[in-house]
Amino acid sequence: MNLKIISETENVLLGRREITFSVSHTSAGTPSRIEFRRQIAAQLGADLECVYVIEMISRTGMDSTMGQLRVYDSPQRAKLVERDYILKRNTPSEESAKAESEESAKAESEESAKAESEESAKAESA
Repeated sequence: MNLKIISETENVLLGRREITFSVSHTSAGTPSRIEFRRQIAAQLGADLECVYVIEMISRTGMDSTMGQLRVYDSPQRAKLVERDYILKRNTPSEESAKAESEESAKAESEESAKAESEESAKAESA
């Protein structure tokens, strides 16, 4: 995988670098967002938790991908500034599945608590 940085802009207000890139992947298909994120972080010498791929565009039949990524000053800054769906896209599927299962478990527990309180209210009124 050969990375070429087309443009790099420093956004001091948001504490990040905004990078437009082109990458050629002649020997394989388009890399996954997670795989690409790991390799970019290694090449830029940045912490993995500070690098977020915003967009990847590949044309059919081409061996190159263009896109945008953001490199934050700190992981806390990234979580504060970046939108939730971008954060989810840039987490491995195992972690995403774990986060979703935690959210669904929380929602189920809230629903069961609500149902129990409704049942107890009915019992008290009868």
